[in-house]
Amino acid sequence: MAEVQGDVAGSLCAWQESDLRDVPARRAHKNWAVCANLRNMHIRRKRDLKRALEEQEKAAAQSALLLDQEQLNGLLEYLEERLSEDECDASLRFTREWAAANAIDADALAASVEYFTAICDCEVLANVEPETIF
Repeated sequence: MAEVQGDVAGSLCAWQESDLRDVPARRAHKNWAVCANLRNMHIRRKRDLKRALEEQEKAAAQSALLLDQEQLNGLLEYLEERLSEDECDASLRFTREWAAANAIDADALAASVEYFTAICDCEVLANVEPETIF
């Protein structure tokens, strides 16, 4: 159906670009109302698909992350503090320290943050964003 609508929209809405700015010419087009409805349907469908994709990505991120929002915020605060004192050594040293101090399996947390392409402490801080997960 979407392909048919696309073909119909292409044939019904085939007017010149300059006609788009000319309201009388656009309204005089014999299929103007049909074309306008097809364009509106396309815009709504695109918006709905974008929302659904964002919700799916958020759900996948939540299921991949071992931590809840409060724990994640605690980890990120800890990393900010530690990385302001010492440089990142391209490992998850501080993330593992935080996990051990909070009774969380450090290996499971390391695997969890890899979903966000975080392979070191500074990448955890940069890539694991609570706003996009929760």
